[in-house]
Amino acid sequence: MSRVVRRVAVGVVVGLLLAGCSEEDPRPRMAPTPSPSPTVSESPSVVPTPTEVPEVLGPEETVRAWIEAQNTALRSGDLSQVEALSARACHTCRQLVRPIRDVYDAGGSFETQGWIVDAAKIRDPAATPVEVDAAVTISAGRTFPSSTEGPVAYKADKRILRFTLTRDAGRALVSFVGFLS
Repeated sequence: MSRVVRRVAVGVVVGLLLAGCSEEDPRPRMAPTPSPSPTVSESPSVVPTPTEVPEVLGPEETVRAWIEAQNTALRSGDLSQVEALSARACHTCRQLVRPIRDVYDAGGSFETQGWIVDAAKIRDPAATPVEVDAAVTISAGRTFPSSTEGPVAYKADKRILRFTLTRDAGRALVSFVGFLS
């Protein structure tokens, strides 16, 4: 296994492990609902692209925009949109996008549809900071770790993530991303 592949693999594993660390209750408080509620949107087409992100987004929309921005980074290597939606102090945000930067810096790329938000719900609308739990499908795909290495394939996976949001100049920004499952 080459150094770049090992570095990317270690970065992803460490990022997932550290992103899942939290002193809070590790179980999401999302219950399946028989009918759509106003806080859960099941259509990914509702999410504005990050270049069209309005000045103020609601918590669920911010999470969806952040995930779409990460997907844009996976497709292009351009991290500017996901960084614009991340608080400066969001260590877990940087851990999740660092492998993307490393792969593109090495001349590699990703072949995947990225992450798909299946559901997103605010844990407690009155809480500060706001936390959003999101059910996410991580699409199957292939990573080309560098311009000279063959692909590393991975299967689809389903995860529950918790996003913590903070406000900066009236805009909601992601300040923490943790894997609950």
